[in-house]
Amino acid sequence: MTDLELLSSLTNKEICSIILRGIIRFIPVDPYKYHNYDQYLGDLREKLKFAHVEDCDLAIASIDLVEDTEYAIHEFLENGLGEENKFHQVNFGQAYLRLYGILNAVYQQINAVREISTIFHLDNKNKRILELTEHQIYKIRNKIGSHTTSYMIDKKRVNNRENLDFFRVTRISLSKDGKDLAIVSQKGGVEKIDLKKIVRSYNKLAESILIDICKKSIYKIFPNKYENRDWLEFRLEFILNRNEKLKPAANKG
Repeated sequence: MTDLELLSSLTNKEICSIILRGIIRFIPVDPYKYHNYDQYLGDLREKLKFAHVEDCDLAIASIDLVEDTEYAIHEFLENGLGEENKFHQVNFGQAYLRLYGILNAVYQQINAVREISTIFHLDNKNKRILELTEHQIYKIRNKIGSHTTSYMIDKKRVNNRENLDFFRVTRISLSKDGKDLAIVSQKGGVEKIDLKKIVRSYNKLAESILIDICKKSIYKIFPNKYENRDWLEFRLEFILNRNEKLKPAANKG
């Protein structure tokens, strides 16, 4: 399989993960010249411009988590919440398992992207992280995948108690594609969502953040052009070219 064939089979977030791992791997540090592993990590941290020695291991763990959760996200976008029978009903057990799985896969990936953003000193880090935690998928996960019976609306207190709401997913709204998924609030409201559409929206946001991290890190950590930087640039340019081809054609006046 050629490089292009391999890259074509991967998502943009998977390619970004390969680039970020490559950045760490290509740092010119010889582990055999050090007396102990801590000295090696210290030199590696300095050349990567990380804030803490443990950031080297944390970066790898976070990159791994992005890749692992990407399998779950891709599976959901391909196959939804499960197959429907002849009555257009999903297997409820499978559907709930997949629903909670995709919500928590996205949540874990958001946490990993946050760590990577901090470690690699993403520009406008706080603003970009806020975009992730304010995204609809993050709030939906908290409503029906984590704090379902204790979702804090705000910090106000009502009748000397926390201002909480409670949620449930209507079973009848479960479908293969997660479209028109109905979330019922104890306060009386019903929120209908298109889960696949929201996940795709999240994907674009997370991709843009990881791409920005890759762009900055390649040229900051490897200011001089050489063979390993070419390897990194080739993969970054593949993503950028693929995104350019996917842009809708401009309307002709």
